[in-house]
Amino acid sequence: MNRQTILNLDGKPFDRMETAEFMRDLLNRESARFQTGNRYQVDETVDENNVARYVVVRADNAQQPLLTSDDVDNKLGASTVYHPALRVYLFSLPWFLASTAMYLFAKQLWVFVLTAMGVTRLPAWIDASLLIDATAWIGLLWLAWLVIGVLLSYHGTTLTVDERGITYRRGILVRDVTHVRFHEIRRVGLRQGLLDRLLNTGILEFASSGTDDVDIRFIGIANPARVRAAIEDKIEVKA
Repeated sequence: MNRQTILNLDGKPFDRMETAEFMRDLLNRESARFQTGNRYQVDETVDENNVARYVVVRADNAQQPLLTSDDVDNKLGASTVYHPALRVYLFSLPWFLASTAMYLFAKQLWVFVLTAMGVTRLPAWIDASLLIDATAWIGLLWLAWLVIGVLLSYHGTTLTVDERGITYRRGILVRDVTHVRFHEIRRVGLRQGLLDRLLNTGILEFASSGTDDVDIRFIGIANPARVRAAIEDKIEVKA
């Protein structure tokens, strides 16, 4: 065994492949963080009883790709990803109902509107069936636009908290990414209106030492007080 070989704490090879892989991932993560370019892999060996054992060794550059810290954190489950709370989209419910009514009940809606206006017969130049069909299509397109908007907003807005800091991502086709390390965060703000308190949602704001403005503003996060406390705990640990 040369000095490039990483052994267990007792100076012997690892008994389990999973333990050796865990050590390999930790080493690759630190290598990626400090940009030293080191790469590690797990090799199988045998002990004096011809039983399989495992060691972690410095790998050749061509043997395996370097894991980024994001890859390793995701694999180890070290990061937490927050999306906007689904209940904040309840404010769009009236528009969902209106578009659905236009699509399903276009004829009944026109009968109601014309009756309320006192119109008993449409002019000859207006095609009633075309008017109803157009209304239904408008309702369907409006409903599809609302659904797509909610899906894009939910899946395209994330706040990722890992051991390095927080990362705010917004957008799918065009992405806006902001990353702030824990030691750079100087203020974690929380804003809640009356409806936010009722729904237990709110706005989290993060300001770093390099600016007086808010670097990250996450709107509609669920359980904001608990999330804020968890992040502040991480800030104190990393300080």
